[in-house]
This record gives sequence, C-alpha cells and structure tokens, in this order.
Amino acid sequence: MRATLGIGAAAALLVALLAAVTGFTNEGTTTAKTTTLTYFTFSAAPDHLKDLNNIIAGFQKKYPNIKIKVQTASYNDYFTKLQTQVASGQAPDTFELNYENFVTYASSGKLLNLSKIAATDKFFKPAIYYPRAYQAFQLKGT
Repeated sequence: MRATLGIGAAAALLVALLAAVTGFTNEGTTTAKTTTLTYFTFSAAPDHLKDLNNIIAGFQKKYPNIKIKVQTASYNDYFTKLQTQVASGQAPDTFELNYENFVTYASSGKLLNLSKIAATDKFFKPAIYYPRAYQAFQLKGT
C-alpha cells in the first residue's frame, strides 16, 4: 500500500509540475508545440512501471503535445545518478526526492520554486495533496 501511495503522490506531483512549467490549460490544449519532459523515479522501478505508464498514457491522451520520457534507477543507485546529472547540468526535468534529499536540493537552489506559479494557477488545488507531505516538502514556507 505504501508503494502505491508513493506512486500516486509522485504522479500527482508530476502532473502539477507539468501543468506549471508547460502552460497547458484545464481544457487539454497546450500553448506550445510538442514538448518532451523527462521524469526520473526510483519508486516506480521495477514493480510499478506499469502503473506509472498507465498514468502517463492517460495524461498524454489528455495533453497530446506533452510527451513524458521515464528514466528509472534502483533506490541504491538513484541519488548518485541524480547528483551526477544535476552536477553536469543534465538533470531530468522532473524527478523524485525523499525528504532528506529534498532539503539538500532545495537549500542549494537546485529546485524550481513553484509557489508563485501555484499562486497564479486557478486550477491548482493544494487541498488534494496529503497535508503533511505538502507541508514537509517546503523550505522556509515555499
């Protein structure tokens, strides 16, 4: 059950982030040409890739101009690979972080602050997220 919740939370966050950075509307149209975004995950691999692929397929059906390319790594290798990608300027567009690594990446300025984007997005509803997780993944209130 915990892994399923993790996939659901990661997918919800992915969709929210994609909405913020790609400019799609709630009606399913985009303001840009086809865009490919990368999503790097450890919790989907290998047991929940089918679930993640189903979520992505539904998303891409609604937003056909946004393509999602999934990258996976085992938990044991994930953070080393992510750190290498970020350091080399080749970070994926979206990626999964646990709390400890969130603080490190956020405090070093490696994450996009979504507060202003969320505040102006009339479709963003913070109440749909698990409140404790939503609060935990903030740094200094943002």
